[in-house]
Amino acid sequence: MKEPITRRGLLKGCAAFSLGSALAPLQPAFSLPRTSAKGTAGTSTLYLCFHGLFAFVFREDHILILTPRIDEHKFLAGAWRNEKGLKKGASYSLLPGTNKSGHANPRPVVSKDNLHLSDLKNIDAGSSYCQIKVPFPKEFISLRHVQATFTGKSFTAANAPSASSFPLLQILKYEMPDTKNCKFDGFEESWKPNPHASSQQLHIFAEPPDIVPDDHAARAFDALVQIFPGVDLTLKSKPGLAPCPLVKEPGSPRDIDLEQELSLSERDASCGAKLKKGTKRSFKDRGPQTGDCFSIIVCC
Repeated sequence: MKEPITRRGLLKGCAAFSLGSALAPLQPAFSLPRTSAKGTAGTSTLYLCFHGLFAFVFREDHILILTPRIDEHKFLAGAWRNEKGLKKGASYSLLPGTNKSGHANPRPVVSKDNLHLSDLKNIDAGSSYCQIKVPFPKEFISLRHVQATFTGKSFTAANAPSASSFPLLQILKYEMPDTKNCKFDGFEESWKPNPHASSQQLHIFAEPPDIVPDDHAARAFDALVQIFPGVDLTLKSKPGLAPCPLVKEPGSPRDIDLEQELSLSERDASCGAKLKKGTKRSFKDRGPQTGDCFSIIVCC
């Protein structure tokens, strides 16, 4: 015989039903992959990854990015392994949309393990292969450090004399509360942010894709310095072959895997093979020395 329905039993059943109903809609959220939605806060993260020979010119409210015209270089931008060519003489600009606070990011801190130039007044921006204008990022991250020696009055004036290790990869981190307002102006046909991803990358390359002559490092860096008339800065040593990034460096974004830190020449060479164990593809012995292409931080 069933027990009679009492007021206490009815209230107990209603409470259990209400709690279960409230939790039911939340359960699927715990099983969603991190990149399948725009994130719990509705904000997507964009990483601009600059591989190779660039000058980052810090201005009052933005950064102008320049790179010299080098015959042995490829100039590419886009999603990883889906990059398209940047056009010679073109101007591009990143429009990341409004920040969460509704205000522009302040000028980011750039680590001292970079090549710094200061108090420059002359810039020959017209000699750059192309120009890229970006707002200040939330973070400016430097990775893939390689031993190298630089000399010249401009080096001793703006850098620690003992500096000996410099980054090959610069990553600029942005928040995008609304991906529909984000675009890489001048490049929209080749890259658009994924509105359903909580994290995404735009890779930009200015470096050789294959083996280069031994004097490439010096010639390429001299061409970068010539964009700034009057600068006395020379790459003295021949950079060594950079070690494959088999372990993440401190400060490396978790959303960028080790393969996405590789240079063009490493992707289908020995470094790429090490990061893809078990592959049956045939790889080139090696590409050019990764340390060929460093970047410069310019404060005007």
